[in-house]
Formats: sequence, C-alpha cells, structure tokens
Amino acid sequence: MQNAPTAELKLSGLNLSLLDVESKIVRHNLKLDLTKTSSEITGFFEYKQDLFSENAIAAMTARFQILISLILKQPELKLNELLQVVVVTEQKQQKSKSDHFKKQQIQQLSKFKRKSIIL
Repeated sequence: MQNAPTAELKLSGLNLSLLDVESKIVRHNLKLDLTKTSSEITGFFEYKQDLFSENAIAAMTARFQILISLILKQPELKLNELLQVVVVTEQKQQKSKSDHFKKQQIQQLSKFKRKSIIL
C-alpha cells in the first residue's frame, strides 16, 4: 500500500501483512492485486493519492481483513450476512478505540493538579 501504516494480521492459517511496492505510475483509481503462490496469497492496494487518503486505504484494508477472516471462519455465510457481521465488527472496533481514547484522556486529565488562587 502506498504510504499506509504497516500492520500484520495473523489468524489460524492466514497471515496478512503489507508489502512495500515501488510504482511510479498508477493506471487505475484503485486496484487490489492478489497473487497466489503454492503456500499463500499475497497482495497490495495500488491507488491514486489524489483520490484516496491513507486513512481511507487503511479503513479499506481493515474491512478486507475482517471480510477474509470471516470467510475463512464461516464459509457458509451468505453475502448479506457477511455484510452485517462486518458492520457489527467495525462498530465494535470503533467503540473499543473510542473507549480507549476516552480512557487515555481521563488519565491525562487526572495528572493535572488543581491549585486555588486568591484574587
């Protein structure tokens, strides 16, 4: 992925990681290139930076990882069921991030000491 934060996802029988690919010319607005080898499937996103932000690509990557892990764990799920599970999973992840952020803010605020002043 271009300029996206690196992350690695490991599940039973599945490892997803980001690859550095040098490409000066982007021929498509957005492209996911997957390659199958004898032991794994590797891939990367290629995108026009004036159309997609790093955060948008990172979010797409996260959704793709959720989708792939669900398909591997529950291959019998129908597409509409997969969509529902992806949405619920994203909501849980966002809530978890939000809760963590709030906790950090409270911890930072608790470090400040109040001083009374006389006017």
